[in-house]
Amino acid sequence: MERVKKTLIAMLSLDWVVKGRGVLSAILMFTAILVMSGVVFVSMGNSPTFYGRQIFFPTQTVQTVAEFIVVSSYYALGLTGMALFYYAATGRLSDRAAGYAALGATFLILFSALGLFSGFSAKI
Repeated sequence: MERVKKTLIAMLSLDWVVKGRGVLSAILMFTAILVMSGVVFVSMGNSPTFYGRQIFFPTQTVQTVAEFIVVSSYYALGLTGMALFYYAATGRLSDRAAGYAALGATFLILFSALGLFSGFSAKI
């Protein structure tokens, strides 16, 4: 009975949420990326995999499965770049490593922005 009481107190105290903060934030970020990329639209609608040989369907009302995968990859690259900027700015790295991390984060964000812009221009 004592073990059940300790387990119940541990579950209700929510200490496990505080300890698993990093995992919980990673799961929430992954879920946000999927929702922003259109997982609901792709899973609920009758979405084609490709549009002929093209990834992007040339209209704003239809999204292909391949487009969902590409857009979510670009969002993940941008989020990784932002996290790398944060990690470089916290002061945990040496000056040289922080400079390289900021440079890498800049390239990730730039690549993500260019990819999203090119995909958006392909839809118009």
